[in-house]
This record gives sequence, structure tokens and C-alpha cells, in this order.
Amino acid sequence: TKAARRGSTPGGVVALFGGNKKTSNTWTQSIFALSSLCGILSAGAALFQFTTNTTIGTNIFLTTIFGSNFFLDGWASLFFLIINLGVLLASLFAINYLPKYSTEYSFPTLNVASALFIVGMQAVVLSASVLTFLLFWEIMSVASYFLVIADREDASIKAGFFYFVVTHLGVACL
Repeated sequence: TKAARRGSTPGGVVALFGGNKKTSNTWTQSIFALSSLCGILSAGAALFQFTTNTTIGTNIFLTTIFGSNFFLDGWASLFFLIINLGVLLASLFAINYLPKYSTEYSFPTLNVASALFIVGMQAVVLSASVLTFLLFWEIMSVASYFLVIADREDASIKAGFFYFVVTHLGVACL
């Protein structure tokens, strides 16, 4: 699971500096797919070993600031498996799908937002404290806003604004 969470970060870096090229998108989506495969294997191992509250990594920054680790228990491993399966399928599909739309989408923006969205989703289910949960929920929400408005059409921008307001109302209710 540590490899799965770290795999999205290199994908985001490749996306950021790779430009709007098909090869950059292929590399980025391949890194996403490989990291999600690591996540699937980690979640599957946790599910079938019936481990509880397994510490999957200590991040000094997060532990110092938030006093928290990430934990992988039965429910978290099930949701982690579902998230990573979705990322794997979406990434494999995007390798051939996105290049057709290179004039409509900015690959660096799209793939960096995707990397942040993936990390946010993964960290939300692994968070062991309310503060880290809310932090990564916010990262996931803001990144998904940029994914919604990625094609820069009027309908998408309106939908993105509505989504942004609704997600923040949801956080306020939490």
C-alpha cells in the first residue's frame, strides 16, 4: 500500500513535466496502473490474511503534524481494493482513449489532477484520524473539481462549480 500511494506521485511528476504528448500520457497512465496493481495486491493480502489495524507506513510529517498513521483494516482494505481496481481499469483505458482528445484536454493538468485525486481517494480510506481524513477528502474534492472542468466547456464549468459547492457543504456537515 505504501508503494501504491507513492506510485501516484511519480505519475503526477511525469505528467507535470511531460507536456501534452502521447508518450507522456502513456507513461503517466502506466505508472498509475502499476501503482494501482500494487494497491490491489496489498489490499488483497490484507483481506485474505484477515489482519486488523495494520500500520502501513509512518510519515514523519503527518505523524508530527496530525499525530496519525495510516491503517489498513478489513473495511479499509476492501475499499482500497475497489479504489485501486477502478484506477487500474481507468488508467488502462486512458492510455488509448486520451490521445484522441489532445486538443481538448491539457494532459499535464488532467494527469496531475488525476494523481492528486488518486492519492486523495487512497488516503481517505486509510486515514486513522479525523484530521487526516478531512485533509485528504479536501485534496480529493479539489482535484476532482479540476477533472470535471478539464474540457473547459461552459456546461462543465457550471457543473464543476456546483460540484465544488456541494462537496464543501458536505464537508461542513461532517
